[in-house]
Amino acid sequence: MGAQVTATSQSLTFACDGSVLATSQTRLTFTTNNTEWYSLSGQNDGSYSIAVEYSDQSYNLTANLKPVSVVCASLYIPSGRENITTIVGQSACPTSMATATSTITVNNISLAGFSIATGGVVQPTPYLSGQIYVDAAPGVTWSGYTLYTNSIDCGTRAFNTSTTLNYFAYFYQGMPCGSIALGDTYSITFVVTFTDGTNATASISVLAD
Repeated sequence: MGAQVTATSQSLTFACDGSVLATSQTRLTFTTNNTEWYSLSGQNDGSYSIAVEYSDQSYNLTANLKPVSVVCASLYIPSGRENITTIVGQSACPTSMATATSTITVNNISLAGFSIATGGVVQPTPYLSGQIYVDAAPGVTWSGYTLYTNSIDCGTRAFNTSTTLNYFAYFYQGMPCGSIALGDTYSITFVVTFTDGTNATASISVLAD
């Protein structure tokens, strides 16, 4: 079962002098079970109030619209973390902002800022680095992960962790597996195991430079 989303827009109608003549509301409901973008109308400046229901929990965020721009709003479940970015001169959120994907489950991970360096670093090359965001239910944290490069199993690392945090960022540093060539793009996948026995998977495309 996916997350139930209700998006309520507060649209504004302006007079020639810039004053607000009227406001109106529009409500849209839909279900999402992944991290793809959902496009909402933004013809008139105003704002969106977004309510999300998932696994008996409620989440809310508000995104203010701006002229000649696109507003990209993300809500991370179950932590409730928000990311709202305004991009001037665009009509859609860049696909690169949604490259890292993971399916909505009780415990999630996401990936960001990954790179593969084939030279110019002090670390052994090819050098893979980036952020792993862990987003788990209260009382749950991760206990290890398995790394894959283009579906090749690079091995599993287990943690004897004492952390009680269920939402945090981990800066990964290591080496991909298989042959890495300068200028090629690789699929990097992490499968994380949580202390409650569940798993979460996230992938990201990374250019070797």
